[in-house]
Amino acid sequence: VSFKLDLMREDLITYYKTYHILIIPSIWREPTGQVILEGMTAGIPILHTGVGGTREILEEGKNCLLFSPDNPRKLAEQIVRIAQDKNLYSQLSRGGKQTVQERFNLANMVIDIEEDFKRILSCNKEAGVR
Repeated sequence: VSFKLDLMREDLITYYKTYHILIIPSIWREPTGQVILEGMTAGIPILHTGVGGTREILEEGKNCLLFSPDNPRKLAEQIVRIAQDKNLYSQLSRGGKQTVQERFNLANMVIDIEEDFKRILSCNKEAGVR
């Protein structure tokens, strides 16, 4: 394990591309982490436990491979699977990039925020809140 403390944000994607897979063995229900989006942007297939908010964007076999946090054998099987299947590797790489492009571009994020505000205003209006 090595820690790179001197990387600038603009260098991260290039750095990620030096690796073949990104394993995120989360055991607690964290929100969607930036590291997953950065890895997907770089085209690195993601292996993840699917725990927490990240589950909303992860799709087994489309943009990631999943394993249970308490099952190291399944993680090992997923590593072997992706190492032996070049088509799967390519699919996960493309799927991750596509997920970020479709779900996390500025235009779509603005639309989502506006819809959230409309929903909040509608609920407040119905409840008589000004």
